[in-house]
Amino acid sequence: MDAAGFDPAASITFFPSAHHSPLPLHTPTRKHPVHIPARPVTSVRTNAQNYVTFVVNPDADWSPRSAADVVLDIELGACTYYVDWPEGHCQVVDAGETHGRYLRADRDRTARNDLLDLPRSA
Repeated sequence: MDAAGFDPAASITFFPSAHHSPLPLHTPTRKHPVHIPARPVTSVRTNAQNYVTFVVNPDADWSPRSAADVVLDIELGACTYYVDWPEGHCQVVDAGETHGRYLRADRDRTARNDLLDLPRSA
């Protein structure tokens, strides 16, 4: 558990809002929360334009996972992704852009994509 009280080993509980449209036929409520797995990211693969194309964790059976699949996982509420930095936990998010969507992490509240600070994976 980090200083902020986040336990990466625990799953995240998600309570869909009225605007969320989940895939299951049974819409979860506060009486029936959905437990979303939290997946740690330890490295990335990038393309020639330096966009993240895959998130990687060599110790995880889901890895590597394409950026497109991660965006879909986040949109559907299937799971979340995070990076553990020395200064704390940082969520990986799906960021919209005029020419498409991409993955980013913001540990220092700057415009820079901190996912690009992770080691590159082969």
